[in-house]
Amino acid sequence: MVEYERHNADIDRVVTGCGFLKVAEENRVNKGESYIWCPCVDCQNCRMYTDSAEVQEHLIICGFMRDSICWSRHRETLVNHNEVVSEFNDDNNDSNNDKYDELSGMLHDWEDNVAEKDYEHFQKLFHDSEKPLYTGCMKYTKLFVVLKLFNLKANNGWSDTSFTNLLKLLNDMLPQYNELPISTYQAKKLMCPMGMEIERIHACPKDCMLYRNQYADLDKCITCGTSRYKQNNHTEQTTDVKKKGPPAKVLWYLPIVPKLKRLFANAKDAKLIRWHYDRKIDENIRHVADSPQWRNINSSFKEFGREIRNIRFGLSFDGINPFGSLSSRHITWPVLLCIYNLPPWLCMKRRYIMMSLLIQGPKQPGNDIDVYLAPLIEDIKKLWSPGVEVYDAYSGENFQFRAMIYCTINDFPAYGNLFGYSTKGANACPICEDDTQSLWLSNCKKNVPSGYSANIKKLVSMKELKLFGMKSHDCHVLMAHMIPIAIYGILPDRIRHTITKLCLFFNMIHSKVIDPEVLDSWESDIILTLCQLEMYFPPSFFDVMVHLTSHIVREIKYCGPVFLRYMYPFERYMGVLKGYVRNRHRPEGSIVEGYATEEIIEYCTDYIQGVDSIGIPKSRHEGRLVGSGTIGLKRSFQIEKTYNLHILQSDNI
Repeated sequence: MVEYERHNADIDRVVTGCGFLKVAEENRVNKGESYIWCPCVDCQNCRMYTDSAEVQEHLIICGFMRDSICWSRHRETLVNHNEVVSEFNDDNNDSNNDKYDELSGMLHDWEDNVAEKDYEHFQKLFHDSEKPLYTGCMKYTKLFVVLKLFNLKANNGWSDTSFTNLLKLLNDMLPQYNELPISTYQAKKLMCPMGMEIERIHACPKDCMLYRNQYADLDKCITCGTSRYKQNNHTEQTTDVKKKGPPAKVLWYLPIVPKLKRLFANAKDAKLIRWHYDRKIDENIRHVADSPQWRNINSSFKEFGREIRNIRFGLSFDGINPFGSLSSRHITWPVLLCIYNLPPWLCMKRRYIMMSLLIQGPKQPGNDIDVYLAPLIEDIKKLWSPGVEVYDAYSGENFQFRAMIYCTINDFPAYGNLFGYSTKGANACPICEDDTQSLWLSNCKKNVPSGYSANIKKLVSMKELKLFGMKSHDCHVLMAHMIPIAIYGILPDRIRHTITKLCLFFNMIHSKVIDPEVLDSWESDIILTLCQLEMYFPPSFFDVMVHLTSHIVREIKYCGPVFLRYMYPFERYMGVLKGYVRNRHRPEGSIVEGYATEEIIEYCTDYIQGVDSIGIPKSRHEGRLVGSGTIGLKRSFQIEKTYNLHILQSDNI
């Protein structure tokens, strides 16, 4: 009883002595309002009261809501993340859902990372997070509604036009003088201060250089002399940048440091970054953290390895056709990063894949890709040494954060562009190099392996009896599941058995859990299988792609499971990027705008109750795995069993 009374006395001192009610009363007078928002655990700034004594009673009995270290709804500005008030709320934190309706807390998480030029506009968001949707509305605020509607837009793939029509309809249905934007443009403008920085860097159309740093003011390429701007007969020679016309080529750079700071500002994500260290470990290979490469990095760079929050990236890039039409030759190149500190079920999810660069088409950069990677490499070097200071919301402390590129993930042609290695010719294998044994066939035509996850019938041409447009995962599923069935009863047994063994090999290497003791037998089996294939297929079948199969097990031994290092998740994500294209004349601009908007909405989902994450789709098995439902005949069987039991009990009576 003594401790309880002492606790209540402390809360009472915080409410009155620290000035909360004084701040709230002053804010009410300044705004000309007759009510005060109540920030207790039960009300969570969603209920208002005219009597300040009632608010004081709530706070004494229930305590302040989670993370209520700054009274933003009552016009206090954030001074320190570690205010003394938070110590009285520890007992109540566990009872709150991770997704709590506290937009002001979300804004405070971002406040330290807002650029100075955007700070004034960002402060207006605090007002929008408190402003009722319409006069007398007790449930929704202006910012809350806009974020919820944008979440629906992103989850359902609505176009900007349809979203504008919806906003107009809702605006007409709501009371007059409501605060709801009436167009997609106004809604995006409202969220604009929450967006990450995007750099638009001009480039030489022949991929020679970027106009940045000491070359930022040049008008011509220092290598080839090509103009920086698109030229036509009406272009005037002028020093005014605005009159020089549009740039000939553009690189969009989305700096990764602000993204990482925002990641750690969310306590839930900051905790997930530690998963690779806090997990239970056994003898099996389940994650790249189980690989010798991970351990070698820790032992070679001990300072980096000691900080478990330091991130290891996977880097991937490939060309995409933003129009989704095979008749167009326009190629856009996104550069993507994944985070290997996360659990294996989140590493490759849409939410945690970051687009860092977008290279404008219509032509691919080819071997000049290094020119466009320069801004990203500079940031990676900075993150490697000396690092950057980052606030960790999970531990509530600042730390020196560092990061590195753990591995690259590409198809074979892009691998050659990235590393400057020739993937054609006699020494095309980057592992065997000069030891590659090859045979030149002067009259052969090259066989390129074609390759289920997509709708297979859309990829089949019955006229030409060919498969078109297959991605890496389509090839895998076709190889691992469909070919063994398709060839049954068609080919001679010895050939069918050999092909089936190859298919089973691809099925095994994609396992989520691998026993390291079986890897040696897998390696010897695939070499034997390839030797058997040489007995049944002509030499033209055996290009470098078939040869590379013999090195897959070696990569598993060194770097971890295949499913965390193959192209399919990135190819699937590139399909998402293509869906952002709204303006066919500016496809890259549409992609960047769509990505930036979704990035804002995705982060907000952890602070808004009742919305689904865009980048982490719900499993179709969700619910059944925890016993909340059954399928098929099981449900009817349970009902019938209960019904029969009721009849038997009735008969006994």
